[in-house]
Amino acid sequence: MTGKIANKRLANKVMWALEDIIGCCLTMRDAITAARRRAEQTQDVIVLARLGDIADQVGVIERRARQARRGEYDG
Repeated sequence: MTGKIANKRLANKVMWALEDIIGCCLTMRDAITAARRRAEQTQDVIVLARLGDIADQVGVIERRARQARRGEYDG
């Protein structure tokens, strides 16, 4: 279910917090990219696999924050 769950406007502090979370996700993606490059250079497949898992979870966090910002988060 992806409809709006509330017609109320989010408080400014909540919006700012969600924007900060989204910004942190972008920073984390940059860090993951740098770590992936290093792991590729050293041919460390275990680290590459774990970085993939971390990147997936960062994506989930970012999507949920964006949904919440639009008032579409349904838990």
